[in-house]
Amino acid sequence: MKFVLLLAMVLLPACASIEYRSRDWSQYDGPGAAEFRVEEPPSPPRIADPLQPMNRVFFDFNGALIDVVVDPLATGWRAITWNGLRRRLRIFGSNLWAPVRIVANLLQAEFPTAGVETGRFVINSTVGLLGFFDPADSWGIKAPEAEDTGQTLQAAGWDDPAYLFIPLQGPSTTRDGVGLIGDTITNIGFLLNPLIGVFFYTNKGSDPILTYEQLIETDPDPYRMARLAWSVLRGAQVEDYPSKPGSGPAEQTLQAVFMRPADPTFFRSGDTGEVEIPSTGRSLPYSYWLQPGEAPLLYVLPSLGAHRLSGQPLAMASAALKAGWSVVVISSVFHPEFMQAASTAAVPGFAPLDSHDTRVACDAIDRQLSADYPGRLGPRALSGLSMGAFDALYIAAEQELQPDDGLLHFDLFGVGAPPVSLGYGVSQLDAFYNTPLAWPADDRERHILAMLQRVAALAGGTLQPGQPLPFSEDEARFLVGLSFRITLVDVLWSSQERHDEKVLLTERDPWDREPAYREMLEYSWMEYFYAFLLPWLEEQKLATDAGDALALCDLHSIEPWLARCRTLHVYMADNDFLRRPEDDALLHRVVPPDRLHVSEGGAHLGNGWKADELAAIMADLKRDLDAAGTPQP
Repeated sequence: MKFVLLLAMVLLPACASIEYRSRDWSQYDGPGAAEFRVEEPPSPPRIADPLQPMNRVFFDFNGALIDVVVDPLATGWRAITWNGLRRRLRIFGSNLWAPVRIVANLLQAEFPTAGVETGRFVINSTVGLLGFFDPADSWGIKAPEAEDTGQTLQAAGWDDPAYLFIPLQGPSTTRDGVGLIGDTITNIGFLLNPLIGVFFYTNKGSDPILTYEQLIETDPDPYRMARLAWSVLRGAQVEDYPSKPGSGPAEQTLQAVFMRPADPTFFRSGDTGEVEIPSTGRSLPYSYWLQPGEAPLLYVLPSLGAHRLSGQPLAMASAALKAGWSVVVISSVFHPEFMQAASTAAVPGFAPLDSHDTRVACDAIDRQLSADYPGRLGPRALSGLSMGAFDALYIAAEQELQPDDGLLHFDLFGVGAPPVSLGYGVSQLDAFYNTPLAWPADDRERHILAMLQRVAALAGGTLQPGQPLPFSEDEARFLVGLSFRITLVDVLWSSQERHDEKVLLTERDPWDREPAYREMLEYSWMEYFYAFLLPWLEEQKLATDAGDALALCDLHSIEPWLARCRTLHVYMADNDFLRRPEDDALLHRVVPPDRLHVSEGGAHLGNGWKADELAAIMADLKRDLDAAGTPQP
């Protein structure tokens, strides 16, 4: 610990700040000029990170430690214990921390809270059998908000710390790093024997480490997401903002956060392959799960910007495996993994090209698996969620238009929550992000921070699928828009590293990304279209103007070929905000009535957490494929 803090102080003067720059669009009068004049709400709160280069080194070093040391220990510990025992040990470990909380409250003159903590400690240490149980809670003596030495230092005036990532400890700040010294010397476990403290710390992290490892695997910049979560949880405490749970489409869509496999270790269960993409000459990773014998093979395309091992495609893969499918999952065309290896476009977003690149990638994967596992692959089907569903429908149309092009032929298509007009869909996401503009200007930042702190309850597991979420409909709209705006930042970073269109002005340093991220966050999805995508399309003569490009990214442009596809299943909600009434009408025209499945409510992917419904979908698709008896060419 002392070494880390000393190194931070030594390196602090050497950390040069990159100058943030931003293009002035106020005089721009070209295509989409109105989009560049739309007012936007304040960015999410940021914590000062002047040590970012050093922190990123520590973050990578921490990942290596977890791979080599922590993960094997945590895996072994989970194998020889059960969840109930680990939970009791976490309660016991929390009881050992009681003196930390008591001292912190006393130093902050929070004497009533210190009394509550002391009472809980005495009761749980005696009646609760040394703290393995929490009778104080059942007696109505609820645990107050936990305090520590770092918060005491904040109360004493150290209110502007710098972010500091400490190996094995994780995200912290210079203030909380110093506070760890006080926390350690007042912790009973560490006082008795440092190994006791290490044991309980290891037990506490043995389950959450799975979430951390999945974040490392799937997020384009996990350092950024870890820092954002920390800044929300450890930021200045705000008053609870009045809010009633919403019941509209955006709040229903937030339920999609619960779409994940029941087994938290499922993301480790598949195999990882890597195939060279003929159109780019680069290697694309993919994940796959094969049945022991011959079985139909389902390809899964994730939602916009999602990685192949994120929760939603894994939920589909898990359900499909149980229904008898073999499964392949690739990352979204908007994820850097796909963009860097398989995309022939400088920037993603042009549906005809994106979907063709996806089909080329699936074809290359299929050829490799067929060679490696002869006789194991049955008929092929293609599934997708949201943007993945949109691309799957373009592939269905391309397959009808060019049936003899030599690429992989899919015998069945089953897609969920497809948008119809890409332009309309992203404009809705932009509108959602701008929802706070209707709130009082002097209260927006506080309101946004309060929302993000409630989001932490989702990550903490205190909310359950199907329960009302602690957000109003307006708040839910903003959270949906914000999540996709962060995805756009990843798209801009990756695409401009591959092909710099000279639109962005801030230097991009992979070890100090914050200034560039700040500039990228200023671009909406429609501004991305006009500033980055459209100029490239016109240069490549793929579109004549904005209207032409937007029309080609709309299912109406491929309606005749979609109507020919008689093996198409579409699953959607009746209140999906990414579709207009005319969009629903198109899907009713091109999809056979017995294969258009419309649920009541759920909005965009909001029903995806319902494991029984997902299992039924996968079983229905397999039955339909089995009944058709279509051989793979």
